[in-house]
Amino acid sequence: MNKYLTENKSIVLTGDRITGPLHLGHYIGSLQQRVEFQNKATQYILMADMQGLTDNGSTPEKGQ
Repeated sequence: MNKYLTENKSIVLTGDRITGPLHLGHYIGSLQQRVEFQNKATQYILMADMQGLTDNGSTPEKGQ
């Protein structure tokens, strides 16, 4: 952890709900910004798979 603190990089925490396949909206909404930050910040990305499964309880294959 000390390595990250001494590099003077920002730390970014973000996440996604897994609700189906990637599409253009994902790219415009968040993926493009993550690519821009990849060399400027340390990024931690959370995948909210439980929320994706509960939101799609009637169609669980959508969350795979």
